[in-house]
Amino acid sequence: MKNIIKIIFAFILLFLFMGCPDLNDNNDDNTNTEGLTLTGIPSNVNGKLAISMFSSQVNGANIVGAISVDHTGGFQEVQISGNNIVIPQWQLKENQIAVKFSGTGTYSLIVIVHNQNPELSGSTIFGMLFLQNVRFTNGNARISWNQGNWEYID
Repeated sequence: MKNIIKIIFAFILLFLFMGCPDLNDNNDDNTNTEGLTLTGIPSNVNGKLAISMFSSQVNGANIVGAISVDHTGGFQEVQISGNNIVIPQWQLKENQIAVKFSGTGTYSLIVIVHNQNPELSGSTIFGMLFLQNVRFTNGNARISWNQGNWEYID
């Protein structure tokens, strides 16, 4: 449980210290289908909201998964519906610009699942999925829910 609290705390600090990222003018719309594809999602998670976060920086930048990241540092989570979702990945650069992640490599990630929008009072974390050795090619990866370690929280 202490590790989960540390991870949540690190996630909160990430957004506090990153300031206000802004979307680069070169980005397409925020409904891109590229990013982390998560398959085999159990039905009890349907209707929840998800974001992801790499467990370490990539080339000095944090990588966050959400539908979009706006100029205020806010993000829009992906609603889970069905057994597959795609979470676009954003690279938050030192110059406070958020650009679509296009890297290639093997990374560890955390997918945080909320009961409702975390900006609403009373929102709780439903659980977290810890994924290791996720292979990204040009910013895209596909992995099954069963390949991760699920920690139910709420």
